[in-house]
Amino acid sequence: MSEYSIDLKKMCAALKQCDESNEKPLWDTDGEEYLFKHIVPKCVFNQPLLISDIDFSAFDEDDIVNIVDNKSNLIDGAFHAVNTILESFSESSALSLKSKRFF
Repeated sequence: MSEYSIDLKKMCAALKQCDESNEKPLWDTDGEEYLFKHIVPKCVFNQPLLISDIDFSAFDEDDIVNIVDNKSNLIDGAFHAVNTILESFSESSALSLKSKRFF
């Protein structure tokens, strides 16, 4: 298993300097946006997806086909990157708490 080390100061500084205007969203249509925000995360993270939770008027067949045929690798890469960051935070020791005693 790999061990990750995070310099939080450096990471926060880099995030503050990040220019979001250059980021292109994964979706091209309103239907794809709906799918990416409401359906895809549940599928990727194995969460229950009920038919009653889906707004079928928010997307059409072309949106689904485009995501499956053209964007599967982008989805996998994006969620893998986020998952890696979350795991490294959850497994990190709280260094600031080791050096300070509150009680």
